[in-house]
Amino acid sequence: MRKVIIILVSLTVLLLLGFCGYRGYELWKQNHWMSLARQYGERNDIKNEMLCLRQVLRYNPGNVEALRMTANLSEAAGSPAALTLRKKILELAPNSFNDRMALVQTALLLKDA
Repeated sequence: MRKVIIILVSLTVLLLLGFCGYRGYELWKQNHWMSLARQYGERNDIKNEMLCLRQVLRYNPGNVEALRMTANLSEAAGSPAALTLRKKILELAPNSFNDRMALVQTALLLKDA
């Protein structure tokens, strides 16, 4: 009986370590893609910046910083997706005055286009 308990506890610990390791890996990947996106943004490499931001949003669709950067790129390209992204940002950060102003600015900019 003692052997069974030891085996069950060992398996439980192993599963918990595996889960925590996987979550840590996902968090590391998200931060890695975000730093790459910033580096590409500094070099004005829009294509690679957007690819990195898509990877960040794949790991965490609620990453407000990645959504802001994606909305800025979409707005610069004149894409109507920028408005949808700005609305999603406000859903995630409803008390942000700067995000509200960015939504208004994007709406006015796309209305003129």
